[in-house]
Amino acid sequence: SNQLYIFNEADLIISNSATGVNGSSAYGSNITVYYENSNAVSHLQLITNDMVQVISNYVAINHQIFTTYTTNLFYSFVTNVTFYDYRESKTVQAVQIDVAKFNKWLTNTTSSGGNKWNLINASGSTDKGHGIDSIYVYNNVPLTTAQLPAVRLVNGAQLPSADGLTVATPQPLYVLGDYNVQTNGGGGSSAGTTNTAYTYPAALMGDAITIFSGNWNDSVTTEDPTATATTINAAILTGIVPTNPNISGNYSGGVENFLRLLENWTGVTLTYNGSIVVMFSSQYATNSWQPTGNYYQAPNRNWSFDQNFTDASKLPPLTPSVKNFVTP
Repeated sequence: SNQLYIFNEADLIISNSATGVNGSSAYGSNITVYYENSNAVSHLQLITNDMVQVISNYVAINHQIFTTYTTNLFYSFVTNVTFYDYRESKTVQAVQIDVAKFNKWLTNTTSSGGNKWNLINASGSTDKGHGIDSIYVYNNVPLTTAQLPAVRLVNGAQLPSADGLTVATPQPLYVLGDYNVQTNGGGGSSAGTTNTAYTYPAALMGDAITIFSGNWNDSVTTEDPTATATTINAAILTGIVPTNPNISGNYSGGVENFLRLLENWTGVTLTYNGSIVVMFSSQYATNSWQPTGNYYQAPNRNWSFDQNFTDASKLPPLTPSVKNFVTP
């Protein structure tokens, strides 16, 4: 229909099979990654897996032992994981992107590495004008009363390059640990402060945004494990579960609970520098907010608007924009 969406503007498209972490391979072979360039003749190009694992199997036939081999192909920076969300009361099956491994993949110059994709279409009419700086993820795991498809980012303290990084999904998005607190130039960190001099342009877009501290462990069985100080530097576009005026006591949680939490943050600081945008009601993570003491304990909030976003040249990749032309 000639309309532009985040999906067909992103540089990488990542998806998995409907079986998620319960798929045929524990090594992510049910995941596919595509490079996308709407300026090129072929808009989508399948990216070859960069990791191979060969497993030896021994079979006895007529009293003789034979060796067979099973080959698993997977991506170094993306896999499937599972954990529990106490607010939603569901097991989360998430497509997980390891940002640190993604950074390494982008600089890998081997035939299966990401460097060639990062440099592809660097000139001519198909030029995108930048390296890979945006990812769209769709998790094919079905939404049920007990299961929640989602996406999670880990090891994201440093983003790939000064181009920044935007990660978008129509599903819930979880971030584990510090995100975008240092640049690859070294020399400093923005962790725990409102100083964003050591950050790159970043955005997180999803149905709901939940922050896990670096203390989070997927095997936890308590509703509010103890958190540790965490810093998130990114613009966020997401949904909320709005207040229902027809239900007594029902409340959205307000802007202070815009970032969803599942840990005991008592006496612990959550630092956030960014920009908050809410344009819709959540469609996947739809359980209402509950006051502190139920599935989480509130943090000390050190939140600030990122002044970098007052400069158009420092906005995150894929930032939505509205233009108005007025006839002179």
